Amino acid sequence: MSFYLTRDVPAYWQADLDRLHPGENVSRLVLHWYAGFRYDPVQRWAIWEVLPATHVGKILEDEKKRGAPTSLTRSLWDAVQGPDPRTVGKWVKGRWHSDSLVSRAQWDLHKQTGGLPFLCWIIEGRHGGHAWQFGMFEQAFLLSLGTSPDLVQALVEAWPNPGSLPYAEYDSRVFHALAERDLLAQWRKSLAWEDRANRTEAGLILDGEKAQRREDMMMRTLRWLDGQIGDAVSDIPRKLLPQWSDFQQSATAAPDEAAAATQILENP
Repeated sequence: MSFYLTRDVPAYWQADLDRLHPGENVSRLVLHWYAGFRYDPVQRWAIWEVLPATHVGKILEDEKKRGAPTSLTRSLWDAVQGPDPRTVGKWVKGRWHSDSLVSRAQWDLHKQTGGLPFLCWIIEGRHGGHAWQFGMFEQAFLLSLGTSPDLVQALVEAWPNPGSLPYAEYDSRVFHALAERDLLAQWRKSLAWEDRANRTEAGLILDGEKAQRREDMMMRTLRWLDGQIGDAVSDIPRKLLPQWSDFQQSATAAPDEAAAATQILENP
């Protein structure tokens, strides 16, 4: 099987993905080939979220004002501006152990964009791909809906490594999965602002609409997770995961559980 160290991103793929993050002053999603190594190939398209250099500078300036010691942000920023990660390190039993904190893909993307890249999404499988890891938000959300801690841990352990699902290319399924991810993230961020509103009569009238919107968004979160879980860990029985009917019952008959789920969304 051929091993590709690099592949050119079709321009129309990136142009389509750019619709999610218009403008130069926001983090940008960037397609890039994830090669892996010949002894441990990945060979998949992946998506990185790139923090603009201006934002990195503000973070570092804030840390300096607070008198913070050397931070992870500073270390990563120095690393992407340092030597090629594949030139610093050593071979151990046929495998390369880099001394750099960043991967070659991150280093390349910094040279391409000038920003600080973080791996975000792996394009593979039948449903547009999946997050590169099963994160703390996803774990906490499922736990809040009554999923067994053992099952949640099983999901964490079964989450696929990049390259373990069938090869796929960028298409509308990837775009829609990432658009939903962004929508849910923006909704969680907006909750803190909504909760600052004065408890006026008009605010009380809106409470019903806000409650319905929260329930709708929680359902969308479940669907978004379900799409990834279904593709990534299909060997785990789906009947053990929360069902829509389970959520609807908790939202009406068990308000404390629904409130717990809402709290997870509000405080990721």
